[in-house]
Amino acid sequence: MKNSFSILLIVAGVVVAAMAQAQQQGKIPKIGFLGVRPDAANYSAKSILLELEKLGYVEGKNITFEYRNAENQIDRLPGLVDDLLRLKINLLITAATREVGAAQKATKDIPIVSLNLGDPVATGLVQSLGRPGGNITGFTPLSVELTGKRLELVKETFPKVSRVTVLLQPQTASPETWKETQRGALRLGLELRSIEINAASGQRIQRDRQIAH
Repeated sequence: MKNSFSILLIVAGVVVAAMAQAQQQGKIPKIGFLGVRPDAANYSAKSILLELEKLGYVEGKNITFEYRNAENQIDRLPGLVDDLLRLKINLLITAATREVGAAQKATKDIPIVSLNLGDPVATGLVQSLGRPGGNITGFTPLSVELTGKRLELVKETFPKVSRVTVLLQPQTASPETWKETQRGALRLGLELRSIEINAASGQRIQRDRQIAH
């Protein structure tokens, strides 16, 4: 719920700005939505529409949506982005990191909002979290820069904690994030253990341990 609320605040804020710009031109704001996976794209788009309706933005009345999905074919993304740009959209909402990369190469002017931005700094999409620059915003569940802060919060909340275990999926885990986690644990004097989990079966497949001194 907290993640969804954060995403909605970001989307709603940029939508309001896009609407104001479009209304000055006497037009109904046009929002593009781009995804790779049809199921994820459809679910995310419907969720956003339902929440925006609560704020008074109704599709076909005072806002228009244009949907495109790559049907799991990543190489289609650049063409789909160009298609949306030809429609003169005021805002582009993307489902995840791969879509953002394709959109960023195509436009530096139209605001891009990502629902799952991965690690925007590690992937080179933004310069930093404090000063991202450019035309990209959105929600990121992970960031190398936030890893140390998370451990600090754990230590502040539970001062007597001495051991921390991190669950990792080898298919999606970021090496940079894990290295930063190790550095944070060393700095805080925490014993750090990682347990790798098979994403498909949920079974534990390996255990590693690093002890901070």
